Amino acid sequence: MYKDLKIIDKKIKKNVTNFGWTMKFFLNKLNISEQGYSYMIKKNTLKLKTLFEISEVLEVPVGYFFNDAEFSVGSGSDVSLQVLQKENEGLKKEIELKNEIIELLKNK
Repeated sequence: MYKDLKIIDKKIKKNVTNFGWTMKFFLNKLNISEQGYSYMIKKNTLKLKTLFEISEVLEVPVGYFFNDAEFSVGSGSDVSLQVLQKENEGLKKEIELKNEIIELLKNK
């Protein structure tokens, strides 16, 4: 997966440059330290949720990061459809909980 994250990292840096931003400025918008970002890339801990946040700040669809022939789920990388589905399920549960909190607050 490290190779795949390097591709994603290159795309992120390219877009940051296109905005005329420094990486430090960009990462501050995400509340991520430069060290934290480097760690995520090196240690393969970039979460899909973080990638969605990155795509929002850079104003690109999240699929942009995966539109590369070199990136392929199931090509020996640690990322698999199951991992992405699990992440998606977790995000859905988080949304459900937040909706429940909103309803409780409305009923006060």
